[in-house]
Amino acid sequence: MEELYGVCLGGNRQNYAGRDREGRILTTLPGDGRLMTKDCAESLCRVFRSRYPNVHVVELFRGDKDEVVAESLKNLGEHTGIEDLAQIVKECLAQGYSRAEIFATVHNAVQG
Repeated sequence: MEELYGVCLGGNRQNYAGRDREGRILTTLPGDGRLMTKDCAESLCRVFRSRYPNVHVVELFRGDKDEVVAESLKNLGEHTGIEDLAQIVKECLAQGYSRAEIFATVHNAVQG
């Protein structure tokens, strides 16, 4: 049997169902929501935890849904800063910055 998961944002009628055209989070009823792998659901919970402290992974059932199961935040269309950072690091390497320069810059940013 296929193991499918979703994300509950913490309240009634609060299962994550994607985003609308303006980027607002859409929600739906318990038992429904955007289908994803457990790893993807856990990643989405980490992204939403500061905004939704009670966010948690929930099990979902496909039912009549004929949608592709999301395996990453990118599949969900969720924008994350860490993905941006990875892309920027690749661009810096391509521009000739040394690994030491990149590490030092990131380290200084983390240290404040």
